[in-house]
This record gives sequence, C-alpha cells and structure tokens, in this order.
Amino acid sequence: MSRFSAIDLSQLAAPQLIDGLDFETILAAIKADFRGRVAAAGLAYDVDGIETDPVIVALEVAAYRELILRAMVNDKARSALLAFATGSDLDHLAAPFGVVRMTGESDDRLRVRAQIAPEAFASAGPAGAYVFHALSVSTEIAAAAALSPAEGRVTVVLAGTAGTAVSDETLGLVADRLAETDIKPLTDVVLVRRADVAAVPVEAILSIARGPDPATIAASAAAAVAAYFNRRYKVGAGIFRSGLIAALSVGGVDSVDLIEPQGDVLPGDTGIAVAGTVSIETDIV
Repeated sequence: MSRFSAIDLSQLAAPQLIDGLDFETILAAIKADFRGRVAAAGLAYDVDGIETDPVIVALEVAAYRELILRAMVNDKARSALLAFATGSDLDHLAAPFGVVRMTGESDDRLRVRAQIAPEAFASAGPAGAYVFHALSVSTEIAAAAALSPAEGRVTVVLAGTAGTAVSDETLGLVADRLAETDIKPLTDVVLVRRADVAAVPVEAILSIARGPDPATIAASAAAAVAAYFNRRYKVGAGIFRSGLIAALSVGGVDSVDLIEPQGDVLPGDTGIAVAGTVSIETDIV
C-alpha cells in the first residue's frame, strides 16, 4: 500500500542565512575595532577598564543595537522561507503555487497546503494531489491521507481537529471535489472515509530532585506531551514510547517511569492517534 508523506520542514538543518546572535561576540568585535582606531590615532585607551566608563557603556550600547539589527535581519530572512513565514508573508509565499488562505485557516495548515501544492500539478493522480485537494475543501479537515489498497483504487482518509469526526457534508464535498474530471484520473475509483480515531492514554511518574516546583514540572511535561501528539497528528502515524519518554523528560526530571501506554501504538493505515487521559505524577527523590 503506497502512502504520500511530505517533507517535515521542522527537521531541516538551520538555514545558513540565519546568523547566530551573541552579544559578547559582537561587543568583543566592536572593542577590537575601537582599539585599532585609537592606536592608529596615537592614543592610549584601555577599553577593558571600569564597566562604568562612559566609553565602555557607549560600546555596549552600540553592540546591543547591532544585536537588535541582526535579529531584525534574521526575522526578515525567516519571513522569506516557507518553514518560518507567518501571516501575510506566508500568503505571498503560497500565492505562486496558486494557493490562497481559506477563511479561518491557520498558518500551519496553509504551510502544508503550499508545500504539497506541486503534487496537484500532475495529471496522473499522485497521492499528494489527493491530499492537497482534500485539504483545500474545508478547514474542518485537519489531516488527510491517500492510500492505494489495490491498483486503480484510492482511499482518501480524513480527520478533523483533535480527533473530531469530519461531518457528512464535508465528506460529500471532498468526494465531489475528487470526482472532478480535471482532478481524478479516469481509471481511479475513489473512496472518501473518516479516520479511525485511537485515543492513547498516558500515565507517567516523573522522578525529580528536591527543590523545583513539582506542579510546574508536571505542567511543563503535560504541555510537551501535547506537543508530541500534535506533531504526530497524521493519518497512520504511530505514538512511540521513546517519543513520549523524550517529551516527558523536561527540565528538572531525573527519570521517567512511563506506565501507559505499555507499548508503541500503531493506529493502522486508516487510523489517527490522539491523546486520551493524561496523568502525570511526580516523585521527589
């Protein structure tokens, strides 16, 4: 059974055009420049003297302002990249692909549609094209997958937000959209269905050292678990114990005893995993 999977933009290496920012490095470069200019003028001045020296304060101000300017340049560079752009910047990046933001559509959802839009340019019915056209019907659809269980047969699986069932109306709209002659190859038989939702309970005991607030650590761990489930919210994607343990290992946690789930949860090709009851306790050791 074939499956389309778009590139995970969050796993790409950091782009080289984004500069690393470090105040002390910038300040050291400005001081070195100042020393050279002072020496060239035949003056003697110690720029490593008292911190309250007005000259040193002025150099620190210059370094801080350069840091802010570099951060602004980094932000502008990010706004030109699909992985980082937001708001109207993302709208402009999506436009060349013929993708326009739908009413109420989030940045993350629009980013996915823009990324997979080229799949829809093909006329042979690739899996990515079915996913793109399905997502373009309604923002009620949070995740979609196209499977080929047999030659000439395509199953398009849809899931709503946080495991909610896609409405009958939306299922019908997607089926109608995918039946259009300029989208569906003549030889394909397309079935549109809802995803099977698998609720995964999470129960864990976190061993922490005396000192940090247990409630704060537990809340941070719960947020990390929610973020992990959000990243894995894809039709057919599994929930793995190793991923949950990594998510639960937030700052202040010495070890994790993951009680539930007892094994990896694989929802199947037409399933999608969501978080069930999440219970996180702390044990001071």
